[in-house]
Amino acid sequence: MQYKLDFKEVMERYRTLEKGEMKNRILARVHGFNENWIYPLIYCPDMEKMFFAWDNNLRFFQALEDDSIPVARPTYGSNMYGGFFGARVKFSSGYGGWSEAILDEWSKLDRLKFDEENYWIQKIKKSCDYFAKGCKDKFGLALIETIDALNFAVTLRGATRAYLDLYLYPDELCKLMDFALDFNIRLIEMQREIINTHTDWVFTLDGHWFSDRPVWLSVDAYASCSSDTYQKFGLNWTQKLIDHFGGGWMHLHTRGLHLLPEVVKLKNLVGIQIADDPNQPGAFDSLDRIRRITGDLPLNISCGFEEFMTGLENHTLPGGVIYDVMDHTTPKHNEDQNAMRIRLPISRVNKLMDKVREYCT
Repeated sequence: MQYKLDFKEVMERYRTLEKGEMKNRILARVHGFNENWIYPLIYCPDMEKMFFAWDNNLRFFQALEDDSIPVARPTYGSNMYGGFFGARVKFSSGYGGWSEAILDEWSKLDRLKFDEENYWIQKIKKSCDYFAKGCKDKFGLALIETIDALNFAVTLRGATRAYLDLYLYPDELCKLMDFALDFNIRLIEMQREIINTHTDWVFTLDGHWFSDRPVWLSVDAYASCSSDTYQKFGLNWTQKLIDHFGGGWMHLHTRGLHLLPEVVKLKNLVGIQIADDPNQPGAFDSLDRIRRITGDLPLNISCGFEEFMTGLENHTLPGGVIYDVMDHTTPKHNEDQNAMRIRLPISRVNKLMDKVREYCT
């Protein structure tokens, strides 16, 4: 891979993680600040300019020897799904598209369909083709966000309606989530078919690699619900997506850690990425408790540079984890956590990785 000179070595480390052979060892992706960084979503919906931004950003990875993989994604934002069904999509600088809650009446449910001629479905197809042709041997690609189950309902119904639906219209809600399951399968397969004609380098939304190419999953909307609600109105739909694609990579937030006991019941789950939320302890501070629930399942969490270094020196970092090492001086506004912005000298990061690869708990 042109923009990742040690790509083969990093891929081998992911293979070792996938095989369960890194229980006492770790991976690390070092984040900092790159003053030449261009936030791709500020150019939505101009796919040519978005690609230019990704290409500009990812070429910075060439000399970096951490466990990051340069990955672009032709997304227009996770909140624009209503556009696939005729809703008006607005764009705000840096955050991608936002669509209106188009399903304001249940009588409209039967009108929803996967329309090949829909403007935004056509836009995604063209973007996948454009990105796949452009990335060539330089960097990898990820698919757009999977928005299914209650996440899908929140997007099409609006958050207030969707949460009330759990109590007032559970049957209609389940029917909507059945539709969302089929829609997402078609949307994912459409993207994969286009991208696979140009490159084999398809990664998770978070920039990870697993051989069975798991589907990316999220339980964001369930973070405001009890684990019983996810068990009744989420788990079955998540499992069906995993079953269709053969594996799943789960994304959740620390606000939703109470869902972990249900999430780990999913069969063929290959790993979990836990994102920190403001004004509460981060996943790093709760890692021992998280590990007791998840067992040996691969994890991806964030931590500060100093606390990572302390854990590295003291051999107190739990194994089987991909650590996103963050520079606390990194600006938070419009931050894409999947992209590496190195503030430290690359030579220091590479020297740090010698210790990471030698690390064993």
